[in-house]
Amino acid sequence: MHEFSYDWKPRKKGNLEIREVEEDLIIYDPSKDAVFLLNKTAKIMLEMCDGNFSVREMADIISQTLNLDKKEVLEDLKKSLDELRKKNIVE
Repeated sequence: MHEFSYDWKPRKKGNLEIREVEEDLIIYDPSKDAVFLLNKTAKIMLEMCDGNFSVREMADIISQTLNLDKKEVLEDLKKSLDELRKKNIVE
């Protein structure tokens, strides 16, 4: 497991099938035959996981877009990204 850094620029794994369903995302990982559902906030986060945005930059965008407290967004991003990394959705 990697040490978490707010300067990390996460990137989605390339082998995922992603479908949009209303405001949510359904992610299918064929290598594990596993399905994951992401809510609206997690969807915004995953869309930014292209290797160009740091976690800190993602928090800025999400907190401004959804009018949320940046500190809370950072904490939520850390938890969510750690979970997505454990599930092999981001690297």
